[in-house]
Amino acid sequence: MASVVDICNLALSHIGDEGGVASISPPDGSVQAAHCQRFYPIARDALLQQHTWGFATQRKPLALLATDELPAEWAFAYAYPACLRMVAVYPPSNIEGVSAGEIFDSSEFMARATAYPFTVETLESGAQVIYTNVEEATGIFVRLVSDSAKFSALFVVALARLLAAYLAGALIKGNEGMKIAKAQLEWFEKIDGPRAKMNDAVGKRDTTYDTFTPSSLKARQ
Repeated sequence: MASVVDICNLALSHIGDEGGVASISPPDGSVQAAHCQRFYPIARDALLQQHTWGFATQRKPLALLATDELPAEWAFAYAYPACLRMVAVYPPSNIEGVSAGEIFDSSEFMARATAYPFTVETLESGAQVIYTNVEEATGIFVRLVSDSAKFSALFVVALARLLAAYLAGALIKGNEGMKIAKAQLEWFEKIDGPRAKMNDAVGKRDTTYDTFTPSSLKARQ
């Protein structure tokens, strides 16, 4: 399991910084640690928002909200949960027996998702609210995960690469820093990011395996 410091040092190694950091919370006094403290949470949250990671996906009943700002086209208002991204809204009966990991890789389940539209808006008070026509709604959302021990291995790799793109411009000045930042971002977008998302999706898939019969045995049947 990678620590936050491990992730930061991996990111620094990607841009050729061999010094590394010992701590970013609080920073160990180095320039590298100060920049890591600043950019690490930005990179982490940005990556979390990009995909329905199994370790960050949660489901729970939404809290009904009494408000006089309910638009005519919606029947119910719910308080927005503490999360990075709202994914779907369902009646409880539609997700009974379905694990959070199975939700996003089942075509049948996702077909049902389109039947329950919702919108996220902001009240005059500044509070976010979910409008929907689903009664007693259950929400599926991506939550903030700050404990790096819960990250998957390939999420760590992708996060370090994205963080490297952020750190390059801050630690390497001028055109060289911009060039390295661009290269790291391209690597993230084309290789590390897609690979981590694909692996996560495959890991959540509910697959039924058929019994394998070698061709040599089939010939005897």
